[in-house]
Amino acid sequence: DKVVAYEHGAQIETANLAYDSETGDVLLTRSQNEYKDNHYNFTFPAHWAYEGMQAAYKNNGVVIKGSFLYDNNGYLTVPSNYNQYFSFGDEVACRLGSDDTKAWVIDINKANNQIKLVDERGLLLRGGTYSRVKVMRSGRRNMQATPIAAIKTKAPIINGDALQFNQVLEASATEFSDNWQTGAEVAYYDGYYKTPSLDNPYTVGAKGNWRPMRSWSYLVDRQHLDTSATTASNTRFDGTFKKFNTFWKLPLSGNEQWGIDSTNWTWSKKNTKIDGHSNQLESVDALGRYDARLMGYNNTLVTAIADNAQYSEIAFDSYEDVIGLGDAERKISLYANSWYEGFPISSFKFPTKILSLNGVAYDSPFFNNIEELSNYLRNNNQSYSEYKGYLS
Repeated sequence: DKVVAYEHGAQIETANLAYDSETGDVLLTRSQNEYKDNHYNFTFPAHWAYEGMQAAYKNNGVVIKGSFLYDNNGYLTVPSNYNQYFSFGDEVACRLGSDDTKAWVIDINKANNQIKLVDERGLLLRGGTYSRVKVMRSGRRNMQATPIAAIKTKAPIINGDALQFNQVLEASATEFSDNWQTGAEVAYYDGYYKTPSLDNPYTVGAKGNWRPMRSWSYLVDRQHLDTSATTASNTRFDGTFKKFNTFWKLPLSGNEQWGIDSTNWTWSKKNTKIDGHSNQLESVDALGRYDARLMGYNNTLVTAIADNAQYSEIAFDSYEDVIGLGDAERKISLYANSWYEGFPISSFKFPTKILSLNGVAYDSPFFNNIEELSNYLRNNNQSYSEYKGYLS
């Protein structure tokens, strides 16, 4: 429980004081600085604040049996307290008669003991009375040890069975999210490439993938024991925050969610768009300045990076990288989705034919610049919600 390191005649001792009962990881350590003063470091684990980042063992493989009515709104009614075994994003096998159907849990109504189930396309299941539901893959993503905050103090942190943070030297926090704008990704269903349905965001990567959303730092004035202008700072005793409040707050009675108190906390960067391949497409800083990037070559390489620009404001043209939709033909696909503000473009100066899914062909104009293409897509946003484009 203690490590002593020696380097260039100096000795640094680090002791482990507290462990996480869920993961076994060290949460609290004590170390010494060059003055032999104790410093304490505490880490907040993700499973305290985010159910979706908890351990999958809590409900993975759970099976409930009985008679469960599936209504016209997509809700399956389960016996009282059975909904505690389900979490958002669970992939389940539901048995109707002798057939098992794969479904996703996209909503939980604990007050009415109901869970909402849809298939991979976001469509409702067959109505009826289901006899068995098994969790095949938990919506909890086994990210329980991921740190979501770190605090360094000069004073002991544990006081009996409570935590206290006094004489704080450093503090940082990270917000996570599994709710993302993933761009105009393409999903393949029933032999067609189609724009994704928001009714099941888990199959297109819009939900279910936990990533850092926003980084926070604590910014207040620091203590100076001697404020005399003629006296230099005391590097041993000066520098603690004048006041401090933790970013994460313990849940109130009957509330399962941890609270956030951002008083005196300032966020430095926020991720705003992630694609379905976990590539960061856009972020913004505290001053509202965006930076964006485009991915190409089957989403493996960055083809364009722009500062002070949003994702919907940039484009890149390259004859080397024409988007293909899964076969040997050179295909171009333009996406116009009412739910997404931007229009990813691989090439804009080409004559094409737009072939709609109902078999009606449309001739598109020859675009001379990016403004013409952007206007064309915006003006036809409602008309071209699903289509494939082929090079002439």
